[in-house]
Amino acid sequence: IILKVKSSTKEVSHYDTRIQNSHILEMKLTKVAMLICTGFLIAWIPYAVVSVWSAFGRPDSVPIQFSVVPTLLAK
Repeated sequence: IILKVKSSTKEVSHYDTRIQNSHILEMKLTKVAMLICTGFLIAWIPYAVVSVWSAFGRPDSVPIQFSVVPTLLAK
């Protein structure tokens, strides 16, 4: 996504100088969106793994220590 934003801005910046100012804003917004997506995945992937482990395995095979931390991250 970041590479596509950079390349499209470079192509259009030859036609208008205002594009260069909006390019900085677009890059910041793109980075914030990527950080939000990364944070979401970091918080929910451990919870999903533990949930699938307990759903398809024996529920008592999941140690309590391994189920508390992903639950707190997801909250």
